[in-house]
Amino acid sequence: MSSPRSHPTCERPTKRHRFAKKVELSAAAGLGICDGLFARELSSSSSRFKSAGSNLNLKHLRLQECLKCYDTVEKIAVSSPYHHGGSSFRRSKIVDVVSANNFVFCLSDAGYCAAFRRPSLELVCSLNTSEDESIRSLFFNQSADSLVTVSVWRQDRYSVLKCRSVPLSAIWEKSPALAGSDIFVGEGLRFPGFVEFDDTNGVVLTYAAAERVYKFWRLHDYSLLFEVSDPTVQEVKLSAGMVLLVHSKFGGQLPMSVLSVPDGKLIRSFHHGLHRHKQLDFLEQFEEKVVLKQRGKNVQILDINTLSTLEVESTEALTPQTFIFMHDTKVFMTRQNDHYAVFNFRGERVSFFADPMAHGSVVSAAHRQQLLIVYQRKSQSGCLRVFDVMTGECVCTVVAGSAAEAVALDDVTMVHYDDERGELFTGNENGRAYRWSS
Repeated sequence: MSSPRSHPTCERPTKRHRFAKKVELSAAAGLGICDGLFARELSSSSSRFKSAGSNLNLKHLRLQECLKCYDTVEKIAVSSPYHHGGSSFRRSKIVDVVSANNFVFCLSDAGYCAAFRRPSLELVCSLNTSEDESIRSLFFNQSADSLVTVSVWRQDRYSVLKCRSVPLSAIWEKSPALAGSDIFVGEGLRFPGFVEFDDTNGVVLTYAAAERVYKFWRLHDYSLLFEVSDPTVQEVKLSAGMVLLVHSKFGGQLPMSVLSVPDGKLIRSFHHGLHRHKQLDFLEQFEEKVVLKQRGKNVQILDINTLSTLEVESTEALTPQTFIFMHDTKVFMTRQNDHYAVFNFRGERVSFFADPMAHGSVVSAAHRQQLLIVYQRKSQSGCLRVFDVMTGECVCTVVAGSAAEAVALDDVTMVHYDDERGELFTGNENGRAYRWSS
């Protein structure tokens, strides 16, 4: 799916595990998390594997470890050469967990990142190189065996994104500050600039707003591939093997162009007819399909190859907070408050389910298993409910079986399922993360 972008301070979603991770800056200064967590978990998956009887694993999830990101801050300070004491990092909720080979990285809302080493999940070091650095997003670059941090800094008034690549070997040796290297230096990623990592295409997209230039870089070595400086471009969508450029609307037409990856050659240009006086609510691309909707009109599905369009019936009132593309089954899911609807690209609704307890809750996806994991906060304690995306059926509910699990399920702020290892991570308001497995 497209993926999360990094803006200097925004709540805009996009992290995609084809993986496109997009980090954007918001107009306001501050330390709010940049990535929309729902989109981060559900936007996409590179997996094509399907597991029979997979629901059984989630039914038997049990708490295994607690990762105390803040309780050992003095130990982290000693381990990081440029991190002096850690006192300026206020304890805050966990907003992201990234699993990368033998490491687990936990990121807090205040921008503090701690690294834990498998199998014991002992605390290794902090990824923050200074107390003035607030890390907004993490990306595991498998092709380079490194972790990329996207940060904002106090001296820049937290308004400029800066990227740093740190080899996992350096983290193992507890010296990320010494061995890391800055990337995309001089790109001027100020609001509304962004950086987006896409490991499906093996590219990174940056946007320098002041120059209005989009640049595409090789993910492997961060060398420049090509750039787009057309001032009419309003949005860029990355999908497998192609780039979709959405240009400024004029009259009743929306111009779009398709470029190839990695050379940026023009594949085709076309115009899509719109209702002149209707607002465009959203436009998303999933491979060769473009899904768009205008206010008060049905959702349209445009085929880029044939330029044919079909309408999805009875979707006039649909104003979803999030779109999710499930690669394995070629369907997309919408979430609108506590309602979930799944459609295929023939315009048919595959499933629909409502979860009255889900409004404002935290979700994740087990892509290989086509499952949606929803955290719900109840009066006394929280629980995890697991839904089959294709049927809408609740296949199991995970409740606390001990006092420790009750604590882990209290005030959960993020949920992340690791398809590769079959593990679930939750984070809470107190700056702690928890690992669950069967």
